[in-house]
Amino acid sequence: APQQPPVGTTFRLQWTFTDPGTSDPFTAFIAWGDGTRTQATIVPLGGNQFQAVGEHIYGRAGSYTAVIEVSDGLASI
Repeated sequence: APQQPPVGTTFRLQWTFTDPGTSDPFTAFIAWGDGTRTQATIVPLGGNQFQAVGEHIYGRAGSYTAVIEVSDGLASI
């Protein structure tokens, strides 16, 4: 859902996902909805669960929809 983060403050986005693979090398990117795209950090949570985490500072007021793309080299979600 669109969010309206305060201008000039850090907005944190995290998304938890599960992968049945055993040692897949993940990459994740976040498109922040304001024209910027950054690489997210992948945090292992155990039990084939992971979390993609990123932070961003918006420079203008508005409503933004961020999109996270995670890939394990075989498929993207």
